[in-house]
Amino acid sequence: MELMHKQITSTILEIERAASDRFNKGDITGYLDIYRDDITYVDPMTAGVLVDKNTVRHYFEKSYLGIEIEQAEWSNIQVVINESANTAILTYNQQNHIRSKNDGKLHQIPLWNCTEVYRLTDGQWKIAHANWSFAQHPVLLDSLKTLFTDLGYL
Repeated sequence: MELMHKQITSTILEIERAASDRFNKGDITGYLDIYRDDITYVDPMTAGVLVDKNTVRHYFEKSYLGIEIEQAEWSNIQVVINESANTAILTYNQQNHIRSKNDGKLHQIPLWNCTEVYRLTDGQWKIAHANWSFAQHPVLLDSLKTLFTDLGYL
């Protein structure tokens, strides 16, 4: 069982890294190719959950095409596999760096949390759910602190 889990973990990370590398170069199909047709997707810019690959494709085309991430570092990587070995939950943090079109310098953008649910269907691992969020974004944290202070909780 342990060997199977190591193999699944390795496979999931290979699939994710390849998709991420393509996406970071502006190729939105990097992730779309590994999404199930019935994917559910959430990130901080969506108004709610996006349901199905075509809806996510439209969102990516509108929002992400042409944005290139020059450097992406992963940390806190975990893969949890269910007992049947047909579902895996991948979580990690991603620190991105983007080169400014204005000054040419590399700039770090806020840290991301990523949680993805992979499902094995017909011998292929595909993402059934993806959730991207900011991790401890300073502006958001300050805003919440102000709100809770104003409401008398702090």
